[in-house]
Amino acid sequence: HKVYHSTVALVPPDDCWEPIQEARLRLRDKGMFRWPPHINLLYPFASPGHPMEAALACLAPAAARMQPFELRLDMLGVFG
Repeated sequence: HKVYHSTVALVPPDDCWEPIQEARLRLRDKGMFRWPPHINLLYPFASPGHPMEAALACLAPAAARMQPFELRLDMLGVFG
């Protein structure tokens, strides 16, 4: 039984969505209308019943050390 509760993901800026969403439509991505364009980094992140605040507190020190970066992808895929 799958639980779609939480993830840590990279989500592109809004101005990048149009070509990604067009590709997802062509690929018949079943999650297109359920999930924004994203790349999962940690999935699952916090299990149901686990306080989200505690999970975020564990992630915060590492996230605070991250510097902005540019990411280029040369391949697009979907699950399912």
